[in-house]
Amino acid sequence: MQCTICGLEINSIEEVFEDDWTISFFDGGEEHGPLCPSCSELLIYIGQDGEYNLKKEYRGKIVYNDQMGSINDDPLTDVLLGFILN
Repeated sequence: MQCTICGLEINSIEEVFEDDWTISFFDGGEEHGPLCPSCSELLIYIGQDGEYNLKKEYRGKIVYNDQMGSINDDPLTDVLLGFILN
């Protein structure tokens, strides 16, 4: 298992609980996880509903490891354009 942000790996589920990893959290309406203790301390807050949430200043600014598979390494297929002026 690895942290969805920094990629730190952990060997067993027992270590997840012993080392205080965050199992899941919400970035707006999307659920992600797990998070290592360092990323959790820096990026997460507990909402009024008791759920772990990404701090507002980081929302929409993080590409999670579970999303990396959807990014194609071929530069000819992943072209990101700004404004196109005619």
